[in-house]
Amino acid sequence: MLLCVPLVACIGAIFRTLATMELRLNVWDVPVLFGAVIACLPAVYGFRTSCVINSTGVTRQSVWGSRRFRREDFLGYERIAAEPGTPPDLLLRFKSGVIFLGAAQVDHPAQEVIGFLLAEWQVSASDYETPSLGAVDPVQCFEYENLHVSMLLTIGILCTVVALQVHVVAMLALVAAFCFRAAWRGMGTLETSETGMTYTHRFLGSVTLAWADIEAVSYWSSFAQGGARIRGRSGRKIRVYRWIARYAMLDRLMHDRLDSKVFWPTLTLPLRVDLNRCRRLGVIAPYMLLMMNVLELLWQGNLVTFAVVSAIPSFVAAALIWGSSRSLEFDKDGVRDIWRDMWFEKVNAFRRTDLQEARLGRQLTVGGLWMRFGDTRPEIANTDVSLPPEQLLICLRENWAWEQDQAPADRLRGAA
Repeated sequence: MLLCVPLVACIGAIFRTLATMELRLNVWDVPVLFGAVIACLPAVYGFRTSCVINSTGVTRQSVWGSRRFRREDFLGYERIAAEPGTPPDLLLRFKSGVIFLGAAQVDHPAQEVIGFLLAEWQVSASDYETPSLGAVDPVQCFEYENLHVSMLLTIGILCTVVALQVHVVAMLALVAAFCFRAAWRGMGTLETSETGMTYTHRFLGSVTLAWADIEAVSYWSSFAQGGARIRGRSGRKIRVYRWIARYAMLDRLMHDRLDSKVFWPTLTLPLRVDLNRCRRLGVIAPYMLLMMNVLELLWQGNLVTFAVVSAIPSFVAAALIWGSSRSLEFDKDGVRDIWRDMWFEKVNAFRRTDLQEARLGRQLTVGGLWMRFGDTRPEIANTDVSLPPEQLLICLRENWAWEQDQAPADRLRGAA
């Protein structure tokens, strides 16, 4: 029902606009109509999405139609690690795709679904083995998907129009600028060879760096996942976003071809990693939007009113930022997933001996370091983590030394 709130708001705005304009629309009413269409999608999706699991497979029903996943194509399942005490999400892998069952979206807990799979399908989480990446052929071509570029351009245009029409959300102009910049950088192709790499932009020239001339590789994070900065001795740079196709292969190729001293930062165990960037941004963004509007009281000289109005949101924002956090502590024996609320701590512990998979994962909107301990997968997302997942993976690969394991059954799959 909450998904219907923006839909109702947009419909009300449309009727009010039509009544005011005497059934005539102008160019500024387009964002309202577009917002109504966008609001319809999650509302309809929430009521139309379902999964039916039986002894022969899974049928997924959504706004886009139904899709059947056969039992014969089943590969395995993974629990997505959540805060201790809360039900985890569940991921079902098939040869033809994956099904994500979010704990907040389904009416059956993950353990009940797993129990059905174990009883009816006679499967286990260990049935699925991700193909090992290993060494990468240096002759490759990496391209950005047009879907990502189109989405960035659409969001940028929409944010620009709304920011011009509704001045109270003028900060959307910054989001539009970031979208346009990311889309502009994504209009190119990266080619690698035995001698080096060349980035060719659609509307600009090309930049070529030889492997021997690359002196530094660093990583940055942003709302568009961030990426890698590759700098040559001549000062020329190549920027690559993490949402480029086959990014994990590109990162492995760079680590195989370049000296470890080139990459920054260099990590060693024991190591503490914070996972609070999205949580803090989700608090700071609306807080800054509110404060920008409250500043008008200060400019008018209403000091007492300004202090009263700004005190409560400031206290709430501070409590949300410093009162809760999540961090990972790595050592030679495993990792501790620590969730803190005020002075209470909850811990998920994962042992090194239970590690089945460690690789750079990539999805439509997020990516990061995916690790699977038994049937549970803690995710270290690019948008959350305080350190580059690429360097964290290299640190664990060197210190946990899974590539030197002798027993084939103990050898990790999908290591990037």
